[in-house]
Amino acid sequence: MSDINERTLQQRLDSMRAQWRALRQAHERRALSPRVALREDNALEDLRRGLEEAMHAYAQASLEWAEGGHGIDFARGEGVAQAVVLDRPVEKLDMRELVAELDARISEFGELPEFKDTTEAIEEMQRLERWTEEETLVRMESWPDRGRVLTIEHIAARARALQEIPSDRLAFVDIGRITVMFGRMAEHLKQGWPGRAHGLARAHTPRSITWAQDARELYEELSIWRQRAPEFEFLEAGE
Repeated sequence: MSDINERTLQQRLDSMRAQWRALRQAHERRALSPRVALREDNALEDLRRGLEEAMHAYAQASLEWAEGGHGIDFARGEGVAQAVVLDRPVEKLDMRELVAELDARISEFGELPEFKDTTEAIEEMQRLERWTEEETLVRMESWPDRGRVLTIEHIAARARALQEIPSDRLAFVDIGRITVMFGRMAEHLKQGWPGRAHGLARAHTPRSITWAQDARELYEELSIWRQRAPEFEFLEAGE
């Protein structure tokens, strides 16, 4: 039985990164000074061997981890690529239960507010909070990939649209909560990696003219996908 766990895997990854940084810094010193170049030839060889050994150890640990039915994803945060160990079992929903859940969500999405007053902004914030609760997102992990991505993109577009309304209509809305929601949605997409979702990154801009228009178009796309998704063909056949 393998003794590889999440902590061991992270330690071996950190060791590999440390060896790589040390080798890179040695090369930089060597390039700056001929005297250092003569002195560090043996040291460079030792660092190369150390990096090779660290890479081999990490590769072996990763293989054992994967053979145990676990996963590893690489995400980019704060400009640095980070390994994320994925080891959460996905709750398998009955297909008819899944479809009912998806249809209910699409029905809820149909009410896209115009934000004419503070009440509409408050109600929209409450909906966004409900749709991005941890438990709700965990259940979505068993949805088909395309449905997950379109749903997350629709929610993100609505959240971005809410951020853009005049401040006088946000008097009783804690708009900072949207950052928490985006974090939860980003974490959700690391489970099984169904695809990238536009709108979660701060640098993203609307695909159309506005985020509200994006939300409407994504709603239509999600509805069409629901009707045509091959995963649900058995329902049309009455099975």
